Amino acid sequence: MVYRVFWADTLADEVIERYGKDQEVVVKAAASPSGGKHIGNINDILRGYFIKESLVEMGVKARHVHTSDDRDPLRKIPERMPDREGRWHVLTEKELRELNQYVGIPYVHVPDPFGCCKSWAEHFNNVWIDGVKMLGVELEDYSNDALYREGKF
Repeated sequence: MVYRVFWADTLADEVIERYGKDQEVVVKAAASPSGGKHIGNINDILRGYFIKESLVEMGVKARHVHTSDDRDPLRKIPERMPDREGRWHVLTEKELRELNQYVGIPYVHVPDPFGCCKSWAEHFNNVWIDGVKMLGVELEDYSNDALYREGKF
């Protein structure tokens, strides 16, 4: 095993050693659309992005796939959350109480608190993916709920 300067190249070498260069590689990341994200949440996406890019540079056909864990239950209502433009809003006590009735319900069945998307899941996944794409990271984005309903899960 040769260790390269860039860690993603080393991992790409390991993938090629194990599977060869002839089959397509899918590098997957996932996130729960629970609300706004912090800097630590980008780790999974960026690691996958760099590995996929290293594979492509080495002549391997590769895809970077993200799935939204939108069937997960809403665990708590954040005190502040971003709208679709990424502007943060602090919720009032009344808004927090109203949204609290959805705790325990899958994100895909919780209404969008801003009313611009079909659900909480769609709203916060869109905010997340838009932000990731602003960094220049391209990926395929899938809803676990949609995959489940299509019989692909």
